[in-house]
Amino acid sequence: MKIHINRTQGDRPDQVHSVPFAGLLRWCFAWALVGLVVFGMATSSMAAAGGRDSPLEIKLVALTPGPVVDGKETLVPAPEAKPGQILVYRVTYHNRGEGGLKNVVASVPLPKGVAYVDGSAAPAAGEASLDGKTFFPVAHPPENAPPASWKEVRWSPRPLAAGAAFTVELRARVTTP
Repeated sequence: MKIHINRTQGDRPDQVHSVPFAGLLRWCFAWALVGLVVFGMATSSMAAAGGRDSPLEIKLVALTPGPVVDGKETLVPAPEAKPGQILVYRVTYHNRGEGGLKNVVASVPLPKGVAYVDGSAAPAAGEASLDGKTFFPVAHPPENAPPASWKEVRWSPRPLAAGAAFTVELRARVTTP
C-alpha cells in the first residue's frame, strides 16, 4: 500500500511523495502531533507537544492480527498492508516529565485507503470526524456518517501524571492497495 502525502523536502515544500506503508506510521504520528498542537490538547509547561523539549512521548505502532496462541489472538508488526487486511493502530502516550499534564487527548487519524472497524476502539472512543475538523460523539454519529467513513477517532481529554502512560488502539480495514 502506498499513500500520498505533502511534506517539506529541501527547497520544495509542496512536493508530493509516494511513501510505502512504513511511511504511513510516520504520517499518522505527525498527524497525532498536529492534533495535540493545534487543539492545545496537552497543556503544561511544554513548548510543543511531542517536540524535543516536551515531556510527552507518543509512540504509534501498526500491527496486524497474527496466529491464535492458547486461544488468544496475537498481534504482529505490519510491515505492509494489503486490501482486506485488518490493521491495529496502537498509540501510547507517556509523560516523561516531572509534572503532570492536563487535557491530553489521544487521537488516531485514518489515512485514505483504510476504514475504521466499528466498535474497535479501546478504550471506547469519545468522538469521531469525517474531515478531521468537526467531531461528533461516537455513540451518536450522524446518519450520513457510517463508521467506515470516519477519518479520525479521538478520546476524551484526560490528565497524565508524571511518569504515567496510557494506550489507545483501534482497528481499520485496508480498502485500497
